[in-house]
Amino acid sequence: MFPAMKRILLLGTLALVFASPSPAASLEKDVRGRWLGAWVVTTADTWSECGPSATENSVNGTLVRGRGRRFLPGELAQVEKVDAGRTKVEIRLRLDEPVLSPWTDGPFTLYQEDVCRAELEIELGRDAIKSRDMAGIDAHLARLLERHSTAEEARRSARWNEREREDYPEDYEQTVREHEIWQAEETNALVAGRIDAVRGETARIADRLTNDPAYLDGFARGVEEGRAAGYGACEQMLSVTLVPPPPPLPGQPPDAGRMTQGRTDGRNLVVGLQLLGRLPGCFVPVPDREETRQAQRR
Repeated sequence: MFPAMKRILLLGTLALVFASPSPAASLEKDVRGRWLGAWVVTTADTWSECGPSATENSVNGTLVRGRGRRFLPGELAQVEKVDAGRTKVEIRLRLDEPVLSPWTDGPFTLYQEDVCRAELEIELGRDAIKSRDMAGIDAHLARLLERHSTAEEARRSARWNEREREDYPEDYEQTVREHEIWQAEETNALVAGRIDAVRGETARIADRLTNDPAYLDGFARGVEEGRAAGYGACEQMLSVTLVPPPPPLPGQPPDAGRMTQGRTDGRNLVVGLQLLGRLPGCFVPVPDREETRQAQRR
């Protein structure tokens, strides 16, 4: 065969290969068309950690294994994502009903509503993907998910378990108000403690002042550095520390050590004075306890 003819045949074959979608890609398009956005009622256990990402659920037949919270069959969910690989289909579900998750802050147990997501990794096998037998794949998925067009239609299903989010504890509004009071008092105690500490640290600088030229030269440089420092929000100011002068290094010239001490003191003095002027603005109002009690009685 002539070289030119071989080249033409090779290019034609490559064109056919790249133009033809892979079985998985073609299947993914078909499955997405039928399942993406659909509302479903689960017919097997589902597991979710109810965090920011979907929890993996390994599916073998109708056996589902995962981690986190267990949801019994009958959960109402919506299909958020569909992916097809060489041997499996992955379907991401967002459960319609949230859960109530506890968290602790100091002596208080508080609650937040979390959305739960699960990603079903459904093994179909390589032959099923290659065959693109949509009816067979639909039948396989239907053993795990009862598909519906709308949420209202899914709620009419006899399989829906009608799960609702857990109730908040009794008097939870009072707990929230008491937590707000505690949080404000803790913040103000932290601010007051930081003001006292900075006041003491800056006062000790006066005990170290000296007329030594090297110290004063360093002190002037430290003042300029302190003026250029940024102070940001209250959280940042509460974390600012005034670093004491480092001890002289072995073999360091005396003038260098005194200059470093002066530089540190100068910077600390300016930063300390700035903090003493700004930190009082970080106090927060404390909710009135009597108003809280009256609201509880109502």
